Amino acid sequence: MTVAWVPLAFAIASLCLVPLLALPTFEVLEARFAKAGRRCAAFVADSGRVNVIRTSMLVICAILARYGGQHLDDFLSVVGAVCCVPLALIYPALIHLRLVANTKVEAAGDYFCIALGLAVTVLCTVEVFHPIG
Repeated sequence: MTVAWVPLAFAIASLCLVPLLALPTFEVLEARFAKAGRRCAAFVADSGRVNVIRTSMLVICAILARYGGQHLDDFLSVVGAVCCVPLALIYPALIHLRLVANTKVEAAGDYFCIALGLAVTVLCTVEVFHPIG
């Protein structure tokens, strides 16, 4: 009996969390719209229009999730290749090169890490779209 209720409870909890998780995104986008100009600021300032904007964004995300769900693994692979590899290999080497590297050996090691990170980023991204084997 409990097995049947767990997915239902998870679905209800997910529905309740969506507005809480989306709120920071909405606030950032609305602040950007407000800075874009008077017409955008006036459009965003109206509370009825804000709800329409927020609802339409959630509907678009739901449609993308519904019809793009079978490609989620490819999306995560691209995000990992484009964001996580540079975060792990390129950015630390750039920071070390800029702030700490005093000798040519240290700079050469940083340049090697940067080149390796760029190569891994490109190879991982290409692998998502053109799998080997």
